[in-house]
Amino acid sequence: SNPDDYQAEYNLASAAWKDPRDLDRALAHFRRMSAINPGFVFGHCAYSEILVETGSIRDAIAVLEGCMALRPDAPQLRAQRGLYRLMEGDVDAAAADFAEALRLGADEPILLHNYGIAEERRAQWKHAATLYGRASRHAAFKKDAERVKLLTGDPPASRHGRSPRRSLVVELPPPSARRDAETSDSRR
Repeated sequence: SNPDDYQAEYNLASAAWKDPRDLDRALAHFRRMSAINPGFVFGHCAYSEILVETGSIRDAIAVLEGCMALRPDAPQLRAQRGLYRLMEGDVDAAAADFAEALRLGADEPILLHNYGIAEERRAQWKHAATLYGRASRHAAFKKDAERVKLLTGDPPASRHGRSPRRSLVVELPPPSARRDAETSDSRR
């Protein structure tokens, strides 16, 4: 392969990522991909995911921010960084990233769901209910409709300033699902 081919490095990284014994090799390919094309949005989102899998959320955020410096208009980068900030417990920064991703044109149900979690944790019940309601229109997020009922009930389950459900799990979508869903962005 051409040593300057960021797409080849991305493909090699993705192949190595499938084997937990090859994470170091996958990371090396992602680093080369990033050096060749630091503005490759989809590749940097994937790179950040493997860093999170290895426990390096701060490094994952740094990878996204490096790409974001070149591609400030890419909502995927904001949504991904928002997720990692939410995982770290920085709900205000997460909410800001999710809001910016929406402003930039993203409207995926996972973004709406995660933004709803951030808003719920910030005690922004009505906005959280609106976001969950939008996410619940998609089959994979039908359960978000239950969150809307909890947040908008009479009396709302959140009336004492606490989330109606104290522990919400934030999960990354499986890497294969993200890669399959965003192949149209793979050349950027």
